[in-house]
Amino acid sequence: MDRDLRRRLGAFEIGLAVAASAVGALFARSGVERGAPAFLYAVPVAIALAAVWLLRRRPEERTIPSSKRVYTLYVREFTDAPVADLAARVEAYGYQLAVADRSAGDARAPGDAAHLGGCALRVRDRRAPPSWGGIDLSVERRTGGTAFVTLEAVDTEPGFYDELAQYVVAAMGELWPESEYTHTATDARRPPAALRDELPARPLGLALVDDAAASSA
Repeated sequence: MDRDLRRRLGAFEIGLAVAASAVGALFARSGVERGAPAFLYAVPVAIALAAVWLLRRRPEERTIPSSKRVYTLYVREFTDAPVADLAARVEAYGYQLAVADRSAGDARAPGDAAHLGGCALRVRDRRAPPSWGGIDLSVERRTGGTAFVTLEAVDTEPGFYDELAQYVVAAMGELWPESEYTHTATDARRPPAALRDELPARPLGLALVDDAAASSA
């Protein structure tokens, strides 16, 4: 919750308590003057404290922090390939992909005959909770046999989909050796093969899905 808003709500609660005590005290005094028990003076204070306690229990706004990183692949000699081919190359590293067609509202997986050219996909690991994020992948075919590939990795679990995006880039480098990529942090272009040499044989993030699966079992 915004700090300034929290401060104003705190002042409101104090004002409410004071007002409730004052009004209650007037009624209590009137009652005592008519012969009612003196403990009535304590009633307004108790009511005010109860009101403040209830206000303090209001639910806080909770937001899950997320990060986004974009990878861009420039393909000089684009040859179309099945989506299943790319998925198989990525799954060879240990992922279990769930690929959805974004043009269909993420409602269904692309068909067996679906190709990467012109695709708009949502990529996730099927073992990861949906709240962890995902990758939006699109391939734009251009004139002259080239293509422009964009991967937008959104993470709430530290680095899981950012790492997966790097393995996707590495796999695309196998499909299109004459390509280069950049990412959010730099404009310098590098071959995907250089990235592949830097990645561990087994993605580090797979330990996260293993832990998630174990805790839900």
